[in-house]
Amino acid sequence: MLNCKLQDTNYRAKVVKIDRLEPHPGADRLAIAIVDYQRIIVGLDTKIGDLYVYFPLESALNLDFLSFSNSFSSSEMNKDNTKKSFFGKQGRCKATRLRGELSEGYLHPIKSVNDFLKESKIKFELSEESVGQEFDSIGDIVFCKKYVNKNINTPSSGNKKQKKAKRSSKLIEDQFRLHFDTAQIKKNIHKVNPEDTISVSYKIHGTSAVFAKVLCKKPLKLHEKILKKIGVNIVDSHYDYLYSSRKVVKNIFEDKAHQHFYNLDIWGLAFEEIKDKLKDGISLYCEIAGFLPNGKTIQKGFDYGFPENKHGVFVYRITYTTSSGQVFEFSTPQIQRYCERYELNMPPLFYYGKTKDMYPELDISNHWQENFLNNLIRDYTEKDCFMCVQKSPEEGIVVVKEGEVWDGYKLKSNRFYEYESVQLDSGEGNIEDEG
Repeated sequence: MLNCKLQDTNYRAKVVKIDRLEPHPGADRLAIAIVDYQRIIVGLDTKIGDLYVYFPLESALNLDFLSFSNSFSSSEMNKDNTKKSFFGKQGRCKATRLRGELSEGYLHPIKSVNDFLKESKIKFELSEESVGQEFDSIGDIVFCKKYVNKNINTPSSGNKKQKKAKRSSKLIEDQFRLHFDTAQIKKNIHKVNPEDTISVSYKIHGTSAVFAKVLCKKPLKLHEKILKKIGVNIVDSHYDYLYSSRKVVKNIFEDKAHQHFYNLDIWGLAFEEIKDKLKDGISLYCEIAGFLPNGKTIQKGFDYGFPENKHGVFVYRITYTTSSGQVFEFSTPQIQRYCERYELNMPPLFYYGKTKDMYPELDISNHWQENFLNNLIRDYTEKDCFMCVQKSPEEGIVVVKEGEVWDGYKLKSNRFYEYESVQLDSGEGNIEDEG
């Protein structure tokens, strides 16, 4: 009954058993529970061994559940109008400090979740056997998803309305792949081992893009279509260009008259600048940072040293796709060589090598993973963005394990979480959510 219907792993709930509590340094009536190395502020009634459901930052919780559990800040929205808590009307789990400490998520007692399931006629109950399981849905009820402000002013303000027309996609299965979401390292530090070869690079706060030259369907002339129908072997594929945002392929259609190109299509502009650097079978996974052509920053406050109206492309991953659809992952040194050869930028690289050699002073036999994570937090978070002229908090880093498939994890700064929260509160959009 526990389901993961949605794609983004970073906004799933998790059943947890409290095994570590610390006193709150600034409040006698509060404590701090440690869940997957994340610090969540709780009341003193929380005890070791208690079962809870953890909800991550910037997830949006089910509104009926919040009403049932009297969790809204407006008592009128709660089932019991005499009670209130702290959730806003959109059910967003936001970065909030209580007495100087940031709560990295929200914990809700498992009993209350079970009571809601019973009230909703869902014949399922969370128990100790559920501990460790992640979910976004139980039965038909979506409990949490990524929060997206529907009333935002997004930076890319092109007119998206187009006349509907019959279009023919040029995609060939298994040739082009959107980049999947990067998981949080705090939840996955157990997967990082001393003998792994890793790279640690700066996390650029821009907008994701994929630029590729892969096999696509070849537009056939009328006589070629006729010959193909009667069994003549006609070459119906060729290497062609594709580009996308994080979730949308922009030039998917064969008919160029119907290309998806807006006035402020930063992905299309960046693609035109680098397409000559794409070789057959190559896909570049990138962040575009800096400014839009209209003078606005791609992400507010993050100019990355570019002059107004200018932007840059930072390549963080490269793959080669064969004609049969097999994907080969470039290693960090291979990415460096490709970028050097074709004069492409990469995010600043802080470390490459064996994980254990990054902090050789750490004892591998004594809580190594926790200590390694704490060192990363100490060295690479909570500072200003050193690449930006404007003063803004750095987003964090990305740790990638070398292997046959891309295996990367992000570590975000708490200052960045708070900055991002303020931007959402103010109605500032994120080009990622529109693109």
